[in-house]
Amino acid sequence: MFPTSILAGTYGATVGSTPDPGPDTITYHSFVYSGIVAIFMAEFNNNLYAFPNNNTRIKVSTDSGSTWNNSPLTTNVAVAYGPPVVESNKILFINGGASNNYVAQWDGTNSISSPVSGTSSLAQIGLFQKIGNYYYINDYGGPLERSTSLGSGWSNISNTGRHRFITESGGTFIWGGRTGFNGITKDNFNNVTSAFSSNIWMDAMATDGNGNWVGADQNQMLYSTDDGDNWNNIELRSSGDTLQINIEYSTNILNIGNKFVYLDKGNKKLLSISTSLSANPTVTVEKDFTDSSATRFPIAINKIGDALYVTDAFYGYHKFDLT
Repeated sequence: MFPTSILAGTYGATVGSTPDPGPDTITYHSFVYSGIVAIFMAEFNNNLYAFPNNNTRIKVSTDSGSTWNNSPLTTNVAVAYGPPVVESNKILFINGGASNNYVAQWDGTNSISSPVSGTSSLAQIGLFQKIGNYYYINDYGGPLERSTSLGSGWSNISNTGRHRFITESGGTFIWGGRTGFNGITKDNFNNVTSAFSSNIWMDAMATDGNGNWVGADQNQMLYSTDDGDNWNNIELRSSGDTLQINIEYSTNILNIGNKFVYLDKGNKKLLSISTSLSANPTVTVEKDFTDSSATRFPIAINKIGDALYVTDAFYGYHKFDLT
């Protein structure tokens, strides 16, 4: 049985990484062959699932990842635009490509449904998360919206934009995505302003709950120590690395204990820094994936209980234990 997962319930996977006071010593466990190329993983009803990004079947492991088989769902899926939202009786995920997708609902059996209605987000969904009691959704052609119900009550909380994530801590919400689309509010969306410059593209952001925030995209790297009021550049790559950091996915920066942990896809490394932020922090290499013969290229971080699962294009994932 898996420990309670931060993939479950209150927000979608490790998107934006709501502060996690859990253990932060990271130890490489092993590479596990799951048989598919997946970006995102989740735990549901004590089973571990790997969600393909290329229109194949969801894989399931009932023995903590030792063996993998096709799930009962015979429908092929493609989950590439955000991690699943896991609730007590269902998993919700964006299914489909960039120009033709929808939010799917699945209970682990052999069928899926489409529960979302009454929203402007129709077929180009780039963000779907849950924070507290609210679901958040954004279509590339529509506004950022939220509702406590999947089927009704959606309200516009930010203008049209191509958002990739929304992060919350202590009542401060920050969201961002493609160039020119970002925002911050500290009063439940009554007043919304730009979080940072309009020419910044941001793919992921995490906070430690003490006013410290870190965000990045393909090349841009920013930090704030005053709860998002001011932002400065930060060097997140390890010493000697020159390739773009290429964060790409919204789960690829997270807070664990006294660390920010993140995946440098460009240089193929899992890295961490202290939550005591500065422009040039000490960067710790938790894992250099170029040292592993099982690495094609690492894709995304998935935190499930006291473990990290870094998916890889080598048809599996790298598992790390947190102690």
